[in-house]
Amino acid sequence: MNELVKWDEIQQQIDIVRDINVLKKYHAALASKEFRKQIDGSIQAINKCEKYKIKIEIAFGEHYRKLDDKKDVKSPSSKLTMMSEKQEAQEDIGKSRETINKYARMSSIEKTDELLEQYEAKCNDERMEMSSSGFMKFTKGRPHVSNNSGENEWYTPPNIINAARNIMGSIDLDPASSESANEIVKATNYYTENNNGLEQKWFGNIWLNPPYSQPLIKYFSNAVITKRHEYNQALILVNNATETDWFQKMFLVSDAVCFLRGRVKFIDENGNSTGAPLQGQAILYFGINIDRFKEEFNNIGICVSRI
Repeated sequence: MNELVKWDEIQQQIDIVRDINVLKKYHAALASKEFRKQIDGSIQAINKCEKYKIKIEIAFGEHYRKLDDKKDVKSPSSKLTMMSEKQEAQEDIGKSRETINKYARMSSIEKTDELLEQYEAKCNDERMEMSSSGFMKFTKGRPHVSNNSGENEWYTPPNIINAARNIMGSIDLDPASSESANEIVKATNYYTENNNGLEQKWFGNIWLNPPYSQPLIKYFSNAVITKRHEYNQALILVNNATETDWFQKMFLVSDAVCFLRGRVKFIDENGNSTGAPLQGQAILYFGINIDRFKEEFNNIGICVSRI
């Protein structure tokens, strides 16, 4: 059982491979009493298992929901074919139609990875066990993929951007941005999803508020480390997920970090507050202007630096 539950392999299955039979085995393993006896029994450990169970259920839902995306279902024969395929998908997953419909509803919610992280943080804070039903309640009223307007990204408030510019002197590059986001950041150069900042050269002074969903947050945090020789300074705004491997790796090689008081109130592209997320944030600094970093951020959080 210990060999079966390998988080990176589960995540790869969810993100890339999508072998339904393998995902079923992982799902069953995470739900088994035998596995529960092997974990340490803390709410954090239990909720990590539950989070990955929900991730797999969302993958099941996406697999099932893709059948609805077929365009030619007007003819009776096409409808019968789709119904047959849905029945086959249901049998593959091995759950009731009601349960699979619930998975499909979960998979249609936008930014499920980010919301799962928020839901996990809330449950850990309140010492409450996660569940798919609880996640559905948590996301009630959230936009769904079918209603996507393309305008649901969270942007960093200008006061933090201004402080970043004061520390570094300029923002030469934002490696994970968009045209709308750069209206606020005003980086001289920026990469978008289309030209993939992970594959481009980084240079100058970097501002980065990376995507918080997995596996992108891990990929961008790794890039901060592996591309360190390419840029002069960098400020990275992320959730203060101190328990995660990606955060600890960045923290160990950073020159200073500010653990912000409260939670950043991100804004939408019109400058309106989106409300505070359920987890606090940290700003990691890479560079030589450590005193200036502390001057700018001491008033909004606790700053520590490398000795």
